[in-house]
Amino acid sequence: MPQLKAVPGSFSDLHLNINDTFKVESLSNKKRYPVRLIGMVENASLIVSAPKINGQEFYLPEGQKLRVRLIAGNYACGFMTDVLLSRRLPYLYSHLSYPKKFEAVAIRQSSRVQLNIPVIIFEEHKGTLYGEWPQRGVIADVSSSGARLHCDQPLAATGSELRVNFNASVDGVIKKMSVNAMVRNITEIPDAEGGGFDYGVQFRNVSDDDRVYISGFVYEQMLFQSDTTMDSSND
Repeated sequence: MPQLKAVPGSFSDLHLNINDTFKVESLSNKKRYPVRLIGMVENASLIVSAPKINGQEFYLPEGQKLRVRLIAGNYACGFMTDVLLSRRLPYLYSHLSYPKKFEAVAIRQSSRVQLNIPVIIFEEHKGTLYGEWPQRGVIADVSSSGARLHCDQPLAATGSELRVNFNASVDGVIKKMSVNAMVRNITEIPDAEGGGFDYGVQFRNVSDDDRVYISGFVYEQMLFQSDTTMDSSND
């Protein structure tokens, strides 16, 4: 999807693509699920895939009111909609009412999201680094091209090659990732700010399948975090 340089004036200005991810939230139970855009008729309806729970699709009841969030270029967008029609054949899908109005709030240009997920860190080449391996830490933020790792103890020098193992979830499906990463920068965190060390790493030699999955993971996290961005804009 191209970056949007100006605040979109109409919904069609978002230039949405087939397979773009939306996050839908039921107003009745406040649960949120990702769906994908599979079709659209301007001023009529949006056609979306069925949401999933634990990998299983489920039916969106007709008449249900939903809040929808999406990322379009460098904007977090939101709108209200109704489920107009749901069908089970030839597959589960729903028609949502076309948005009459929507919100759009600028987000930062870097597609990097704040996280706090466990990571296990190995030497990429066994015996090349000092200390005991593997080490444990957390991924503090991530983009499609790299991450910031936080560890309590010193880990490695700039230029060191590591292998980082973590779980990434896309559309409710968890995949165990194992990615080669090179240390690009190191920051020692003062004790007054919690202590430890931050390592900026660049993902390297990533397979096409893993790169697509990481990009999907980052995009979905941006989508889920867009609520905070939009809600704060309305304070």
